[in-house]
Amino acid sequence: MKTKILRTGNRLKKIISCFLFSILVLALTGCPGGGSSGNNGGGANVTVSFAFEENSSLTLTYTDPVTKGTAQTITATANPSYTYAWYLNGVLQSEETSTITIATAGLVTGIQYGLAIITIDGSVYSKEFSFWVDD
Repeated sequence: MKTKILRTGNRLKKIISCFLFSILVLALTGCPGGGSSGNNGGGANVTVSFAFEENSSLTLTYTDPVTKGTAQTITATANPSYTYAWYLNGVLQSEETSTITIATAGLVTGIQYGLAIITIDGSVYSKEFSFWVDD
């Protein structure tokens, strides 16, 4: 059991490190397009849904772009026995449920980056996401 916890902890550290590195690279190089749906801002709001690479039965669903001041709600596959962790622009959020609501009024106009981490019976699954905030 201790070995499994250590492996899970190490995997989680690698996921978070890779996510933070991705944000750094995108910040330095720019991002072609405005979000995971390819929307570059200014367009119609579109609901997008993406499966996790490691487990296709897990999904994230949200709207892209979102108007500043409008709440952005992101929903992951819900199951009360799963544990959830959410990061926005590299910062761990306090929400620990399958849905996170992000107040966009304090966000800068442009692309926002996030990471959802779901733990199921000690196995860790992650999915990066991004969305555009319009003025």
